[in-house]
Amino acid sequence: MMPQSPTKPLILGLVLAGGMSRRMQSARADAQALSINNADPAETVRDKALMPCAGKPLIAWTLEALRPQVRQLLISCNQYFDDYARLGFTLISDRIEGYLGPLAGIHAALHWLHADPDRLSAATWLLVAPCDCPFLPEDFAACMLSAADESVEVVVAADSFREQPAFLLIRPQLMQALEAFLLAGGRKLDAWYRTRLWRRCTFVDHLAFRNVNTPADLTEAESLLLSPCLDAEGLMADIGSLQRFAPGSTLHKPGTATGQRQDNLPIDELRERLLHRIRPLRRYQSLGLTALEGQVLAKKLTAQHDVPAFQNAAMDGFALRFKDLKPESETSLIMGERITAGHPARHTPSDEPQALTIMTGGVLPEGFDLVVPQEACQIKSDRVLIPAGQQQGQHVRMPGEDLACGDVVVEAGIRLNAIHIGLMASLGLAAASVRGPLRVALLSTGDELLDPTQPGAQAQGKRFDSNRFLLRALLVKWPSIALHDVGIVADQPQSLEQILCALGEEHDLILSSGGVSAGEADFTRGIMERLGQLAFCKVAMRPGRPLAMGRLGRALYLGLPGNPVAAAMTFWYFVAPVIERLLGLTPKPWALKTARAAHRIEKKAGRSEFQRASIAVDAESTVWLSVNPNQGSGILSSLSKSSVIAVLEHDRSTIEAGDSLRYVCIDDLL
Repeated sequence: MMPQSPTKPLILGLVLAGGMSRRMQSARADAQALSINNADPAETVRDKALMPCAGKPLIAWTLEALRPQVRQLLISCNQYFDDYARLGFTLISDRIEGYLGPLAGIHAALHWLHADPDRLSAATWLLVAPCDCPFLPEDFAACMLSAADESVEVVVAADSFREQPAFLLIRPQLMQALEAFLLAGGRKLDAWYRTRLWRRCTFVDHLAFRNVNTPADLTEAESLLLSPCLDAEGLMADIGSLQRFAPGSTLHKPGTATGQRQDNLPIDELRERLLHRIRPLRRYQSLGLTALEGQVLAKKLTAQHDVPAFQNAAMDGFALRFKDLKPESETSLIMGERITAGHPARHTPSDEPQALTIMTGGVLPEGFDLVVPQEACQIKSDRVLIPAGQQQGQHVRMPGEDLACGDVVVEAGIRLNAIHIGLMASLGLAAASVRGPLRVALLSTGDELLDPTQPGAQAQGKRFDSNRFLLRALLVKWPSIALHDVGIVADQPQSLEQILCALGEEHDLILSSGGVSAGEADFTRGIMERLGQLAFCKVAMRPGRPLAMGRLGRALYLGLPGNPVAAAMTFWYFVAPVIERLLGLTPKPWALKTARAAHRIEKKAGRSEFQRASIAVDAESTVWLSVNPNQGSGILSSLSKSSVIAVLEHDRSTIEAGDSLRYVCIDDLL
């Protein structure tokens, strides 16, 4: 059992697997066609919970998602007990005969709790999920608990469209009420919980409650589970298509691995295909105001009350009743009480008209409907002289003038900035649900690399690892990233395979530079092809020709070139928009500007070039661009000496002096 904080509610988890799986029974005949396993279809298990899905029983995915969120897990089952026992969790069976459905399984779990006083005292809630929901959110328990208070007996999960009755948080004390409902003939989950004090908990994840009922559902689930962040099959097909139609490429030979093709691929098309195949991250977390800068909002924010919540003064002055003023001449009013911001108006009603001194933000008493600026009035003894020409409602902030209760404050999918955060604070919203964290692993490979942070002199034939620190600094742009800096991985097959295998199960994105990306060593390519689906491409791009992409384990993998300038350019062009897509954002195009070439620039058509350059502006405000003489992809210092990068398109050839071209400022990329 996992230790629990004394103040944290103790939760017992229940996975329902006691049904008849009628809709899945047809999968027995389809098992071989779907490549679900190698067993004879006639011997395939009937319980869908035990059917293989992405390398493990379907129920195992639900158990793995739920296990870290609860104190203990139970499985409700009524057959195949030996198979379920191998999963390592406590089994319970229906106490009321007749396969009465999920309520019978819930009743059995509550009865199991009540059978032992120690169990009952150790569980304040029962968290229920069906066996066929492999996409259960990592924050399922936390979110359900957040919707409960002392008065709630049942919390029901919901998505954007409807309630999900099989996903429940239940008070253990409801056992007898549930038993009475069952014995009276009740069967439906929603019919039961609607008799209790219940509340809905809405989740933003569109996959959260997708279940598996048919062979087609099972096939789709396998694809999503094997590669949550990438449609790897689709990407491999896209790359194959680009290779077949790339200029000068040869047709793909039957039986040759997709990863062995190295035709020069046009970068615009390759990036478009890659982004199309990215699956946005399904992980969410709740963060407080001070941690929200740069995060991507997962659930829209709405005003919970009017802003402002009450009628108040927009400036310092005197609060008046319009009916007390003379329409065309000066009005003399007795000076009344003083109203300050942050304090309720304590105005004593009087038959005699009054002018109340009021500070900005002060609450206007009932009936007072305008404010006159202090400097526009004259004070004589205990009276205030109000000039003619005042307007009803002037300098008054009305309730809901900024936002009305229920208004959408910030839409989902927005990257939060200081204005959004200030707006949240003005509404009293202390936290928000955001997408993430995005788990990124960063590594460099090669026996020739040295870590500059480690003591020791540089050895002959070695070089310092600059790429990892360059990429690490570039990743800081996204606070949603939880970065795992793996360090330098040596060129040792067994060690490399173990590390990549672990990273592929624990991360969403693996980012590397150097030998792994190019698949230079035979053993490297073999390891990576065993662990996933990868394409080692040569792209029509300078600098940055070698590029690897695909799936390693369950993670999206992007392998960048080893030369540092090439690594930076491929990061900006491919990795940055991929991260934006993973976070549910629409990648923004580079902010390209126009200049004229200060001199002739040699270029071959058929590849995109990104040349380091400088700009100068003449007296007529014409921008002139000069490319630097040394464009070597290993000359990192050339980036620090350049202010811009000339963007020379795929089909363009040599640029003559005076020709128009486009460029991007390096500061904009950073």
